[in-house]
Amino acid sequence: MFEANIEEGLVLRLLEPRHAEALFGLIDRNRDSLGYWFPWVEGTKTVEDSRAFIRAGLEKLAKGNGFQLGIWSGGELVGTIGLNYILPQFRCTELGY
Repeated sequence: MFEANIEEGLVLRLLEPRHAEALFGLIDRNRDSLGYWFPWVEGTKTVEDSRAFIRAGLEKLAKGNGFQLGIWSGGELVGTIGLNYILPQFRCTELGY
């Protein structure tokens, strides 16, 4: 499992299916503010939707085409960050957060 300590109490970790409930809870608690910026929020209605997002990130990692990390502060999941659609031939990717 990938884990990077950024500073005291702030950690990046590879999202795993076991994090689906925490991720869904975070999205659900912040649905109004997130929904203003991100259209995917409307389609995230269950813990299983969050689990599918995590699985897709792990599949991207296995193919060398991206990954999704959780951002933990004080032991609590507070956000995500990831790379999507890595295009080595163009030396570019899409950063999502």
